Amino acid sequence: NEFLNDAAIACELATNFYFGNADERIAKTYLKEALFYYDKWGAKLKHSFLINKYKKLIEDDNAIINLHTTLKTPNDNKTDNDFDINSLMQASVSISEEMKLNKLLQKIMDILIRNTGAQKGILLVNKDDTFFVESIGIIGLAENQIQKSISIDTLEKEYENCVSGNKIDNEILLPLKIINYVIHSCEQLVINDVSKEEKFLLDPYIQKYKPKSILCSPLIKQGKIVSLAYLENNLSADIFTTERIKVVTLLSSQAVTSIENAIQYERVKELNIAYEKFVPKQFLNFLHREDITKVNLGDHIERVMSVLFTDIRDFTTLSESMSPQENFDFLNEFLRRCSPLIRTNEGFIDKYIGDAIMALFPKKSDDAINSAIKILKTIREYNSERIQKSELPINIGIGIHTGNLMLGTIGEDHRMESTVISDTVNLASRVEGLTKIFGVSLIITETTLKDIENINNYNIRFLGRSKVKGKSKSIDIYEIFSADIESLKEKKLASKQKFEEALNLYYKKDFSYSMNLFKEVLNINAKDHAAHFYYLQAKEKLSQSVDDEWEADTFLQK
Repeated sequence: NEFLNDAAIACELATNFYFGNADERIAKTYLKEALFYYDKWGAKLKHSFLINKYKKLIEDDNAIINLHTTLKTPNDNKTDNDFDINSLMQASVSISEEMKLNKLLQKIMDILIRNTGAQKGILLVNKDDTFFVESIGIIGLAENQIQKSISIDTLEKEYENCVSGNKIDNEILLPLKIINYVIHSCEQLVINDVSKEEKFLLDPYIQKYKPKSILCSPLIKQGKIVSLAYLENNLSADIFTTERIKVVTLLSSQAVTSIENAIQYERVKELNIAYEKFVPKQFLNFLHREDITKVNLGDHIERVMSVLFTDIRDFTTLSESMSPQENFDFLNEFLRRCSPLIRTNEGFIDKYIGDAIMALFPKKSDDAINSAIKILKTIREYNSERIQKSELPINIGIGIHTGNLMLGTIGEDHRMESTVISDTVNLASRVEGLTKIFGVSLIITETTLKDIENINNYNIRFLGRSKVKGKSKSIDIYEIFSADIESLKEKKLASKQKFEEALNLYYKKDFSYSMNLFKEVLNINAKDHAAHFYYLQAKEKLSQSVDDEWEADTFLQK
């Protein structure tokens, strides 16, 4: 792969090994290679060090002595034919194929360091007329040494602290005097011996790291700097020869084009991520669209999902006591706590409806139920925080129904939105409304119950039948009380059989016995709001004349 530093070090170590084992013939061979690679790399001090260290090996070898004499002075007289054109062509192709900006910059950085004799390189990228440090390469280290892009503006503050003498910080990344000079001049700057450039000597970076040779080259397209490459060598002066500068020039055109393409690709990606905050990625996946730009009006798909509705009880009353800003802050705090729990349980949010959340779960109803249980527990913790701040606690209800959905886009060519159209959605919303009537937190329908894979994971009791608005047939509904506080959960489990027996008698119009059983349930659990609701209903029916066509479910929701 032509990593000169690796080749040089490997050959030096091999020299040391064989010389230590008294095999001078092989040691001499590796020494020649080491000297060649160190010189090509530009490490002239290391080159001289090896010559002195292994005098015994080379004192009778005129070939090595002559090679050393030839390489001691920079050779700027090479022709273009001396370039490894094939390697540069391969590098150019490699650059053109990379679309991810961070990987592209790392490739460019590696190529520049490998072919110019630099020990360290930094690439800056122009984003909206602000330059950001995006990649730092150091010889011998394979990975980019920067995890997050840093703007020149941020570095300027550090720079000012150093110039004023307040501190010298380890985080100084660049000689900003040199960088700003190249940015404003739009010209390549080559410094063969930094110690002789007085106008840059006071730069805090130069004072601290004392680089010997510097090459700072703008990568320009149509008169605008797209990127800027800073290269340095702190071992030797005169490293950036004419030949090595040509490497930068030859690669610049392809590098600029690739960087522009990668930035554009990154912006499109960021735009799609931004759109996903409004149109869920899962929604696009169901429509078999890669991104929002591929979505057309009328795209749709039908499939079975579980729909979860959650709503804050008495939110209108609560919001009346808050300013508009407080309303926004409260809603965002509530949604910030609940929404991630939907995503972590394989669901996605279709829409926010004021203080209500509508979420879809495409895999199994267990996901929706687990999400609901975690939301209820989270709100209980949130209420503890609110009470400590002298704020009123909130109550929420959650309804879940499973059935066929039609996901698609509606509207017109200039304004469309993603939506779900289905009776399943309406029914899930109605079921959530039933939580207010029964005074419970979580209700599911029979279709959701039948879709549960691990029913033993939940605390469930039959809650009754309901004929909701728009439905001609009644539906069976169930309460899941797994999220209740432990004491209430234990009491519901203890009275579950009695509750369901009382409910069965209620539907058989045996209101007297039913009322007595509901009263026994309340004796076990005085806070069982559903039992109290049925107790009052049975008591009322006991005092009335109920005909044969009476349906116990008609009172639940008109």
